Amino acid sequence: VSTGPAIDGEATAKGKTTVAARLTAAASGDLVVAFVAADGPAGAKQRAKVSGGGLTWALAKRTNARNGTAEVWVAHASGALSRARITSTLARGGFGEALTVVAFRHAPGTGATASASGRTGAPSGSLTTTSPNSWVFAVGIDGTASIPRTLGAGQTLVSQATDRAGDTYWVQSRSALTPAAGTTVTINDTAPKRDMWNLTLIEIT
Repeated sequence: VSTGPAIDGEATAKGKTTVAARLTAAASGDLVVAFVAADGPAGAKQRAKVSGGGLTWALAKRTNARNGTAEVWVAHASGALSRARITSTLARGGFGEALTVVAFRHAPGTGATASASGRTGAPSGSLTTTSPNSWVFAVGIDGTASIPRTLGAGQTLVSQATDRAGDTYWVQSRSALTPAAGTTVTINDTAPKRDMWNLTLIEIT
């Protein structure tokens, strides 16, 4: 029976165009997940590319229906990581971004993903789990204002950053594993309610 994923290491970085986070994780074979939140130009799709750490990265999900992008990238570590340099580079430079990299042990892979976005309204998205004892995370970009998130019930703020350009970048998760496959899981904030946002959800199995 799966015990479910657990966090083995975490690193964050904030900047413009290209940022680098240094990840240390002791367990061999960890699932490494990079959460990218970035601003972007109005009317043009922003994209990011994650690389580095001696890992092979694959895009799991990108949400860029509104200004900026919220993306999840995944890789598998063949051994322990010591201050591995992992970078995120934006296709359209000059904009702010935040990178949060998390290593998970006891996590063979990922399951469901989902995208949500809004011109206004409180950020919210849902997915249906594919595995028992999985953990749902989400990354978001608010390109309207630098303002802290007010999380929905049963959720934890993993990282949050703001900048002078009026952006908020964040990662949040459910506070506990979801016991059963086939469960609809929501990640949401109750405030702010008037900003533009992109949100990408992923199930860590």
